[in-house]
Amino acid sequence: MKDFLSKHKLAFTTSFFVFIIDQITKKIVRNNLLLGEKIEVVPGFFNIVYVQNKGIVFGLLNREGYHFYVFVFLSVVAIVFLLYLLKGPFGEKRIGKLGIGLILGGAVGNLFDKLTLGSVVDFLDFYVSSFHWPAFNIADSAITCGVFLLILTNLKKA
Repeated sequence: MKDFLSKHKLAFTTSFFVFIIDQITKKIVRNNLLLGEKIEVVPGFFNIVYVQNKGIVFGLLNREGYHFYVFVFLSVVAIVFLLYLLKGPFGEKRIGKLGIGLILGGAVGNLFDKLTLGSVVDFLDFYVSSFHWPAFNIADSAITCGVFLLILTNLKKA
């Protein structure tokens, strides 16, 4: 276990920092905005909002009921799968370790919210005219960047 942790120090360090930054930013939003409140940052493009996502990705299943268990189950499966990926080819390359660390930190950050708050705090609201991308957070951004890095790692193999 110690060898595994030291061999993949980049992934676990990245994961830790993503988790910490994600939780700090969510706490700032919870402490300074009312639920549903928004702060216009770049008119016509970007707001800071306080939204509680009780569903899964992009607010799917955002209602009371089984969504909590689905989210927790999928998060745990994803975390175990990411640890498994570290043992394979993705864990051999620096960019793969970084990608897995980003995804792992984001997954743990959102899972922590779900387990402690019952919902995930989202606050980044990008839009053009009346089209709004679903609000998201630092964890979601890290997951997206991590997936991009894993795709890039895979393309470099080809």
